[in-house]
Amino acid sequence: MKYIKGYDALRAASIFFVICTHLGIHEQFSSFIGNSRLLLPFTGVAGVTIFFSLSGFLITHILLNEKKETGSINVKNFYIRRFLRLLPPLILFYIVIGFLMQKAMISSSFKGYLMSIFYIYNFVPKQYYTGELGHTWSLSVEEQFYLLLPAVLIFVRSTSRLYAIIFILLVASVAATFVLPGLLINIDGVPKTLDSQFFISRWFIPAIAPIIIGSAFSIMLNDIGPRLKQQFHKNYYILSGSIALYFLPFLLLPEYILLVSNIFVGISISSLLVWIYYNQDNKLCDILEFKPLRYIGRISYGLYVYQGFFLRTGPADGLYVQQFPQNIILTVVVSILSYEFI
Repeated sequence: MKYIKGYDALRAASIFFVICTHLGIHEQFSSFIGNSRLLLPFTGVAGVTIFFSLSGFLITHILLNEKKETGSINVKNFYIRRFLRLLPPLILFYIVIGFLMQKAMISSSFKGYLMSIFYIYNFVPKQYYTGELGHTWSLSVEEQFYLLLPAVLIFVRSTSRLYAIIFILLVASVAATFVLPGLLINIDGVPKTLDSQFFISRWFIPAIAPIIIGSAFSIMLNDIGPRLKQQFHKNYYILSGSIALYFLPFLLLPEYILLVSNIFVGISISSLLVWIYYNQDNKLCDILEFKPLRYIGRISYGLYVYQGFFLRTGPADGLYVQQFPQNIILTVVVSILSYEFI
């Protein structure tokens, strides 16, 4: 696929938000300014949502382009490409985590470890949760989606049906966000809420929402591209609206509506992706191509994988390599070495 200027900068922003949150910077700023809402657009959750939207948009775009050019999608090659890109850093990560667990140097859960390896950590019960593996929930959601996406794009030939599936999944995600946490299950004869036992927001539904939205915008780009180009090219109202839609819901909407903030972020980021796509000659895209920013975007996957070990989900007592400042230094150094040599 032809390189699209500006997208690496969004990857850089997303991983920056995640790292700042896991370093505890977000929490420190929140206590300092006394208004955590101002920082919600810059949290690790927002960062993951940005990356979900970008991932859904790009992977769908690649598959639809292949289908348009060749008349089909080579599913085998798609999965080979995915695993060649994703597995090398993960293999190194899991070897280190497995060794440290076996030596009782970090919190150990064999069931949780296996769930992470097999990309189902988004469903891990809280009793099997390990901080060093916590971030792999998002990798699980992505791979579950990409197990289904090629087949859907191959067998669902009608664009209107694709939109219908997307709509149903989004409605299901919203419903799941509000309904599932309070459902009761029996644990040893004691009724407990699902939310007390699982990370419900990380389940495939509702977590898939921003990926689905990114995919939907990519389908629209493929379906009505010329019309979108007329609307988006040099249209700064859409650019401003996309940015406003990202920030304003965090500041203005009631708390309970923010439970589905990933919907607003997904729409705003996906709209921004389309604007960037049709404005490659714009000065903003040139600014986003600032080389250090672009490089951070390119190593963002490694940064995300390795920070899970070095930073975990926030500051706490741990191994020497998990203490500041060596934790962030090692995250960056290992990610660079991984990108360049692995």
